[in-house]
Amino acid sequence: MKNKLIFLMAVFLLPIALYSQEEGLTKSSKNNSVVNKNLDIPKDIRGKLNEFFKLVIKGEVSTAFQNLTVNSPIARKESEINNLIKQANRSFEIYGEIKGFEEVDVEMPTQCLLKVRYVGLHSRYPLRWIFTFYKSPDLGWIITNIKFDDLSETLFKAD
Repeated sequence: MKNKLIFLMAVFLLPIALYSQEEGLTKSSKNNSVVNKNLDIPKDIRGKLNEFFKLVIKGEVSTAFQNLTVNSPIARKESEINNLIKQANRSFEIYGEIKGFEEVDVEMPTQCLLKVRYVGLHSRYPLRWIFTFYKSPDLGWIITNIKFDDLSETLFKAD
């Protein structure tokens, strides 16, 4: 009798559970599908980041980080740059070589601060890249922070 009751509950409740989950997934994916092809990234920053990724794709990781951090406070900290290079190379071992990159979004809370997010297209898993820039009155746009991680899921808008 107990098995029959469990069977009947499964037969009647399973379709409801599946329908509810499917509806939730459909709504979620519709809300999160955003394509932003015309990001308002200053040309010089876009150029620096394109050059950075092109060098990384070629395997010239050290040169990429050195070039990107010219005039930056990061460049004065050799151990920090070496750590970024080491972490990047390690991530490529885990997630695969980078094959391409895509711009995701840009934030500019003031005229002198800017944060740009990219997705690195790796052979096994995407990486999220975040670059923060400061527009120095003397030096122009300089990078102040570089982060990358495997939290690409956070690039979607919250449900």
